[in-house]
Amino acid sequence: MSRLSEILQIFAPSNNQQLGGSQYISRPRSLKLNFRSISAIDKLPEHLLDIYRDIEELSLNHNELRSLDGIQQFQNLKRLKIQSN
Repeated sequence: MSRLSEILQIFAPSNNQQLGGSQYISRPRSLKLNFRSISAIDKLPEHLLDIYRDIEELSLNHNELRSLDGIQQFQNLKRLKIQSN
């Protein structure tokens, strides 16, 4: 079982992709994290929240979620997919 922050850290751009400060070249608007054994949407550290703050669509199908606590961090979220959790 994994927490969402652990998975997002893997996909986060490396420091050499920063323009300056915390401005990244592009911030994803859609993220598919299906079949990743995610069991919790934990509080994201600031550096990850900065990268993923523009997420509008989040797919967490086929994971191990038991709660949506923590989803409020994604303030621009318009579509959430959580089938088969």
